[in-house]
Amino acid sequence: MSVDQMNWDAFGAIAELLGAVAVVATLMYLAKQLSQSVSSSQSAATDRIMRTFDEINRLVATDSSLRDTLLKESELTANEEAQYFQFVVLYCNVWFSAQLEFDRGQIPEELYKGAVRDVQVEIERWPRFKEFGELWVERFPQVSNGAIFDPLRKHSS
Repeated sequence: MSVDQMNWDAFGAIAELLGAVAVVATLMYLAKQLSQSVSSSQSAATDRIMRTFDEINRLVATDSSLRDTLLKESELTANEEAQYFQFVVLYCNVWFSAQLEFDRGQIPEELYKGAVRDVQVEIERWPRFKEFGELWVERFPQVSNGAIFDPLRKHSS
């Protein structure tokens, strides 16, 4: 083997080594980018859910008519029933989002557990919440099959 051939072989080996290092570096970079993308996506999902809870709480805090309806234990008018049901829909929608995002791995378990606890809190907080929650579960079985809705099923007490 000539010196020129050895130089080309050495050059080829160095080029292969540099190529392998470049591939490893690229894979490491892509892994980091993917991790950052997942983290960003999880933060966005958490933020959306928290903002929705805040909006519902703001509604309760600022709308005395709604609070009166939610606290009413006597018979509701048709208008109050519609208002109550729409209020329950707001919560069920955010709980559905929490269930969906948790199932997709987009929100942390702590947030999901907080949303699960929130179902029971709202049932205890508002006298007729469970009644209207059960109605929502019946009307929307395709989206209410997540475990988060167990307290709103008729068999739950």
